[in-house]
Amino acid sequence: MSCFSEHKLPSSFANEIELISSNTIAIRSNIRNLDECNTWISEFGKLTNTKWNARNSKPSRKRFICSGLFAVITLNDVHNHSLNTAEALKFLPATDCKEKFIEYFNDGMGIAESCKYHEGILEFEDKITEVDMANSRINPPYRSVQHWYDEWRLLNLGPRTGNGVIEKLKENLNAYEEKGIQITFNEDPFVVVIVTPIMQRAHDIKSSSEIVFVDSTSSCDPENHSITFMLCPCAAGAVPLAVIITKGQTQEAYQKGFELVEIALKKPFNGEGYPAVFMTDDTDAEINALSKVWPASKNYLCIFHVLQSVWRWLWNAKNEIPKEHRSTLMLFFQDILYAHSPIQAEQAYKNACGLVGTYLPIQEKWFKYLESYWKRKELWCLAFRNEEVRGHNTNNYSEVCIRIFKDQVLCRVKAYNVLTLLDFVTKHLENFYKKKFRDFANNRCASGRLFLLSLKTKASTITKEAIQIVDRDTYIVKGDNDNYVVNPKTGCCSCPVGLYGRYCKHQYSVFVHFDIVSSNFPPIQPRDKYEMSILALGAKAPPLEFYQPFVQEKPIAREVAEEEVPKEVSELSSNITLQNENSFALGETIDSEEEKQKNSSRNT
Repeated sequence: MSCFSEHKLPSSFANEIELISSNTIAIRSNIRNLDECNTWISEFGKLTNTKWNARNSKPSRKRFICSGLFAVITLNDVHNHSLNTAEALKFLPATDCKEKFIEYFNDGMGIAESCKYHEGILEFEDKITEVDMANSRINPPYRSVQHWYDEWRLLNLGPRTGNGVIEKLKENLNAYEEKGIQITFNEDPFVVVIVTPIMQRAHDIKSSSEIVFVDSTSSCDPENHSITFMLCPCAAGAVPLAVIITKGQTQEAYQKGFELVEIALKKPFNGEGYPAVFMTDDTDAEINALSKVWPASKNYLCIFHVLQSVWRWLWNAKNEIPKEHRSTLMLFFQDILYAHSPIQAEQAYKNACGLVGTYLPIQEKWFKYLESYWKRKELWCLAFRNEEVRGHNTNNYSEVCIRIFKDQVLCRVKAYNVLTLLDFVTKHLENFYKKKFRDFANNRCASGRLFLLSLKTKASTITKEAIQIVDRDTYIVKGDNDNYVVNPKTGCCSCPVGLYGRYCKHQYSVFVHFDIVSSNFPPIQPRDKYEMSILALGAKAPPLEFYQPFVQEKPIAREVAEEEVPKEVSELSSNITLQNENSFALGETIDSEEEKQKNSSRNT
């Protein structure tokens, strides 16, 4: 079968057919060197959909100066296979597309995604036919793309494991610095700390000096490195402060990682150098490392994980707890955890041990287990917390961040090596939070407004006459069964909801009737949106005027000014007598809402 025809000769050369026989074709051309000879063969192969094996010869140590059609090309046009079939076109060399696929890989595409994207581009071109889709020169097969990807990955990311990974990391440090990304690492123990531009700007937020959530995950790469996220709350949820990659979850590795965070940032945590509170899981290595690096900070445990741990212990068969007693013992532990004062917590502890109150069968293992928890009651019992936790008693922000990292960034697939994890954090995770904060700034998140509307409904029955002013920082709101003390300056209330710094209906009623805004007011104001815009865009953020509301309203003061004293203070403060003094003490009020919260937690 012949593939030759005169119109398929390369048009970039002058060609003349000298001889055509049954199996041989002789052609003269103006080829002048071996490079042009290879070019001629390559063009002829593309025009005829063939791959030719060429041999060349010339007398050694001689130089010829010729002009005209001095090159003779002899084609042996004999083939023992089909030419223009799908299987034949599959074996054509695919090197012409290699550079395009390298660009796809540089843009973050994988093997399957780049193949799909390339085929999509070809389908939109009018000149491409179905025959061309079978041509490997135009549409390379999966194995060729896989080979190119392996070469690209080894060149850019280094080997999967071993010392080559560290050497490649050292080579890429300058590239990260040029993008404004702080990368610090230690070889023994192996620790890498990542601080992206958004994370650097997050350390300027006030909440970064108040409470920080810390949690770790693993199984994200072949060597199962541990990835630790440090986050702080913000108007749009939570923002990462740093990402730490360690070889294991040991105290030595954690401590070195936290020390590198201090090195990477000159003034971390809003210039304070340490946050007031760390919220973590019940991990001794992590807690001890935090205490070593930042001894002035308090450590609290996530109550969700504490309850989960107790529940698992009760249902572990080796602890020999009868099934009919497990739910009862769990309720006793919840009474300790949700106590509003140390006295109540101690009373609930005695009840759980069967010392006073309810009779309990003797369970020696339960008593020892409960005693071990009671020795650390300051870490998990709510009676020993106050408004400095800002209503955060769980580590759910960290859990959400890890879920985002595994689902949105890694797509539930392990990374190739540590360098790939760095790229995922510095590119994909950074872009995710950039979009999230930008959408919040552009008023595309209604959570704060809906939360405020729900409080408006709950506080509709509270009138101005039901609120008394003690001083400029203290208000007393009369409820159905009790009185509640509201302190807008610290952002807390004596009700079960606002006791730990959450915004409640009593604080909202003070805002409605006296135009006084608590420090924990929901993030619905222009300055909140502007703050998130700066967090996402940095110097590129639009000015504050851009985030003004659609309908201009009366501006709201963010905090109670020191010199501002409402008129009602001077009129009413002299007439107020605290008849029920105990009801005004923070943490001592109990009403039906408290019971609802406890019952809801028990059901959970």
